[in-house]
Amino acid sequence: MNERELTAHHEAAHAVLARCLGHDVIWIQLRAENSRRPGYLGCVRRRPNPKLIEKACNASVGACQCERTRRAAKMVVAWGGPITDLRLGDEQTRNDLEDIAECAKFLSGDVTDTAIEYALNMKALATELVENNWHHIERLASLLMVSAASCGASVLKQKEIEAILGEPENPQGATDDVVRLLELACKEAA
Repeated sequence: MNERELTAHHEAAHAVLARCLGHDVIWIQLRAENSRRPGYLGCVRRRPNPKLIEKACNASVGACQCERTRRAAKMVVAWGGPITDLRLGDEQTRNDLEDIAECAKFLSGDVTDTAIEYALNMKALATELVENNWHHIERLASLLMVSAASCGASVLKQKEIEAILGEPENPQGATDDVVRLLELACKEAA
């Protein structure tokens, strides 16, 4: 697989996992880098699901703040890229592991063992979502690659993404899993 294909799949995974959590994916981009840095860059712009945040904030999570839910969801979405990279045999995880570590550190109150546990729990959820939605990831990636091949760049916007993906597999279950994991984390932290 070439760099364009790997980057397209990586970004498609972020977009699909965001959709699984009920986020709006505003756009997804794949473009060739400039001559100083050959290869491809990708980016996904999403808007968090307000219902997920509200559900967690109202789910008797004690001292937990809505920001904890945002960070947990961000961690699940961030895991999508590295999980896809490894599935495709690519070990470059770009900047995602830094985002995951930052979110885990925030959620754990900077307790290393707890941060690792949060990261692994969210990775397990993200892995399941990638597996259940692989056909969506491949479809979105292939469309990104087709238009990037002709002009060096591709941007798919929200309506196109929704038309391409339809409804991801088990989005309500994914939302419930994030809330459940946060409730457990908050009980342990109390």
